[in-house]
Amino acid sequence: MEWYYDLYLGEKMAKKKNKIIYKIKDGKFTPSTYVIVLPRNKRDVLETFPIEVLKQKYYKRQNFFIVGLAKGNEEANEVMLEIITECFRETDTVNVRDFILDREEKKNDIKIIKYR
Repeated sequence: MEWYYDLYLGEKMAKKKNKIIYKIKDGKFTPSTYVIVLPRNKRDVLETFPIEVLKQKYYKRQNFFIVGLAKGNEEANEVMLEIITECFRETDTVNVRDFILDREEKKNDIKIIKYR
């Protein structure tokens, strides 16, 4: 699993972000937690599913890029709408994959300049 550096969070997740991420990385899943990931195919905009799905063999082998966390399906849909709206506002498209990966790449390109 890879994590987006500027993770989108539902209101109910914002206060527990670090605790939830730690639990997920440790394989301890909290009920009603939904992950929002970049899709595994080119047709979809985003995917969302309950975190418990990651216990299944098939999903354990997948390399997901997690862009958001939410408490419950309704909040997950709200977070997805927020991501899509932001993408459209900034790019005039709904190509969320490129939007997210572009931002991730720019973050990684930041260089620290040392002054003497």
